[in-house]
Amino acid sequence: MERTLLSQKIKTDRELIATNTFELQMAKMPELMKRYSARQLDKTQQDIRYHIQFLIEAVSAKSPVLFANYLLWLKEILDNLGLPPEDLKMSIHYLADTLRGLYGADYEQDIAPIINDGLQKLEITEVHTETFLKAGLAHTELAKRYLAALLTGDRHQANEMIQAAVKSGIPIKEIYLQVFQNTQYEIGRLWQIGQITVAQEHYCTAASQFIMAQLYPYIFTVPNQGITVLATCVGRELHEIGLRMVTDLMELSGLNTYYLGANVPAGSIISAIKEQQADILAISATMTFHVSEVKALIDQIRTTEGGQDIKIMVGGYPFNIDGNLWKHVGADGYAADSETAVLLAYDLAKRS
Repeated sequence: MERTLLSQKIKTDRELIATNTFELQMAKMPELMKRYSARQLDKTQQDIRYHIQFLIEAVSAKSPVLFANYLLWLKEILDNLGLPPEDLKMSIHYLADTLRGLYGADYEQDIAPIINDGLQKLEITEVHTETFLKAGLAHTELAKRYLAALLTGDRHQANEMIQAAVKSGIPIKEIYLQVFQNTQYEIGRLWQIGQITVAQEHYCTAASQFIMAQLYPYIFTVPNQGITVLATCVGRELHEIGLRMVTDLMELSGLNTYYLGANVPAGSIISAIKEQQADILAISATMTFHVSEVKALIDQIRTTEGGQDIKIMVGGYPFNIDGNLWKHVGADGYAADSETAVLLAYDLAKRS
């Protein structure tokens, strides 16, 4: 079976797969019924659904690294919750047994290599994340003080720090790259290792978006170079602050941006491309299980009038995990960070 069709088949069967895997795990590991609370058992079922979602994307893109990276990320979260890694490994083994029974030869050819690679990485890779606010980097002390203010819920103090930094002569670009971008990375790391809550993560992100908006009078004074970039987060993707940073830096570099944000229907994106006469479309996806939506959006755009001409760039966490993923989704290029995105946009504009 062609891998795209196989990934669609798994998507169709995912509830059956999840149920069968959970029942198999409980039958093979009855001690979990005693060791886990009702809430933890519910969470185990939900985790199996997540395993399947990430596996679907890895199968579709033929990218074992997408699934392995997810398992390592989950391993660290479970470790910080005090849950043994063996539980995760066994859950993946029982998922493999369920899939093997359902798909036979297709499992062995297209799914087994991905699952086996992920299990191997779990065995040999020691997971630990280093801080993104490292000594020696430009403006690290400012970034640390800024993050500390956000984590105590004082966005006004955080804003005052940024305003003072601008007035002292620190370029806006450096504040975006060394303070906003690095603190967002650090916030994600702190959540992953269980040092901050989801509520704190959301507050810090919302506060940074507010503070970034206070800098717009400095950003929107740069002469326009006549290149328009339409920017959107794909589908249900709600992590939009990274794309917001990208478009702000593009404006600061003389590009004209039309920011659509998150949750925009494909038809509206296609209409906006025509209405704004966009030269470039920038698409962001932070979650791996949204990669197929990026591909579907690009495929749809390419079939519309004028859709063959617009240059499309992509970015976000899954594209950094697999450096060739942008080719799979049909984009013209990808950027690993905000600074690279600006350079790529100018490069794509030259190719138009």
